Amino acid sequence: MFKIVVLVSIVCFSVSCVSKKKFKSLDNQYQQLVRSLKNCNDSLDLKNQMIENLNLTIKNQSDTLFITQKTILQNKTLIDSLYAELELKSQMIETCQENLDNLKNKSSKEIKNLILSLEQLQQDLISREQKLKEFEKLIAERDSELQLLIDKLRTALKPYEEAGLEVKLKNGEIEVSLSNQLLFALGSIEIDKKGKEALTEFAKVINQYGEVNFLIYVEGHTDDIPVTNLGDIKDNWDLSVMRSTSVIRFLTKECKVNPKILVASGRGEYEPVKEGKSNEARARNRRTEILIAPKLDALMKIIEKK
Repeated sequence: MFKIVVLVSIVCFSVSCVSKKKFKSLDNQYQQLVRSLKNCNDSLDLKNQMIENLNLTIKNQSDTLFITQKTILQNKTLIDSLYAELELKSQMIETCQENLDNLKNKSSKEIKNLILSLEQLQQDLISREQKLKEFEKLIAERDSELQLLIDKLRTALKPYEEAGLEVKLKNGEIEVSLSNQLLFALGSIEIDKKGKEALTEFAKVINQYGEVNFLIYVEGHTDDIPVTNLGDIKDNWDLSVMRSTSVIRFLTKECKVNPKILVASGRGEYEPVKEGKSNEARARNRRTEILIAPKLDALMKIIEKK
């Protein structure tokens, strides 16, 4: 820069001493020098910008390197943990292998006994399944017989439905319910004529079966009004039981029903079909129920015999 200033001074000083031709030549040189100076300045600015860009790049790469180093450290920690877990798994595998070897080394006698036990259990299971199928078959046959019996009873006793007789299937049992309107006068244990007719028709159906697999329970029921002035009948318990035995006595002596299949019982006032103190409720509760129940013990004996 200093050289350029000196050169310009010399040129200015010697303008008057040189010819136009030389002056023009010097001026050209001067212009070239100015352009060279500008180019140098531009080049210097460009280099400075490049240096700044390089510094920025270096900084970014330094930050990236720091993050990479941190990630590498984290991965190393994770790898160390995985190696520790792998070591633990290896020890577990070794233990399992030892147990397996111990099982393999057991005596063949123990293994044979285990196989025999499993085979016996399998045979027992097959036997139980077979018995269950046979029992289900017998139950189906029993249900079919019950349905046939209930159809016969409904046909035979249909004329007495309006007098308070009802035949239905209840909890696997046939229930024949006879109101006291049909069987007994109020406070009496003597069976009315209409009741005897109904019981006779009932007995005709039962006597069709030579060998029966059911029991017949005759249950007497009363209302909740205490009995009075009935002689030896002290309360509703007595009244209900005596009515039950009156029915059984008639079925066995007059109708020739096998007494071995009959059971007498009385429930008094303690199993009403309709709650309440009205005349209607009490009339419905005064009844005799005949329950025909299959003998399950007979079914079990058939299965055991088979």
